[in-house]
Amino acid sequence: MEEDAALHQMQEAAQAVSNFHGKAKDVPDADAVMAMCKDWGVTADLKLHQAQGVSWLIGRYVQGVNVILGDEVRIPDCLDDMFA
Repeated sequence: MEEDAALHQMQEAAQAVSNFHGKAKDVPDADAVMAMCKDWGVTADLKLHQAQGVSWLIGRYVQGVNVILGDEVRIPDCLDDMFA
């Protein structure tokens, strides 16, 4: 049941991102992301740099650019997992 809730939250977030219709002017800034994350099912309070990262990811998605957002601590682990 918990997996169903997580899937539903991911689907809601994906729908919200797709609502930007490829218009860069519609990409939310960090403050808007912080407010919208609650609607997406995010229960944690995002820090400013985290909300900026989400906004950046949405902006890249709208531009049709594939990206990975990571920090210097976890990038090696992510790459290991991706190419394992």
